[in-house]
Amino acid sequence: FNFALPLLRKAHADTKQPRKREFGSWMKHFLHFLGKLRFLRGTFFDPFGYMEERRQEREDIEKYMQLLRNISNNLTNQNYQSATALAALPAKLRGFGYVKQGSRILLDQRREQLLKSFLGQEPAEELNFSSAG
Repeated sequence: FNFALPLLRKAHADTKQPRKREFGSWMKHFLHFLGKLRFLRGTFFDPFGYMEERRQEREDIEKYMQLLRNISNNLTNQNYQSATALAALPAKLRGFGYVKQGSRILLDQRREQLLKSFLGQEPAEELNFSSAG
């Protein structure tokens, strides 16, 4: 198993990105144990819930819910295509850590373009997501 565990994270000297470490087959037992603690997710006792990455994910969800409320309040026949593109954006948020952060930056840019199009301010342009990480 190869992981870049948050508690044991070391940055790569050149890229400053987290380096993955190799773990043996004993990790299966640990992962099985973590799976049994799944009921703790989202509670006060969630050991990973306080990490910056998890806080960002919760913020992403709240932003998306606000976006859906905006879409539902302002949807017309003219902006339907922009609305469906906006609603589909979270499916493009992939990866973990710095890869996900790079993808998030591109998605934020695309969301702004689509919102302007949705609100009739300017036409939406395509954005290439292949360089997201």
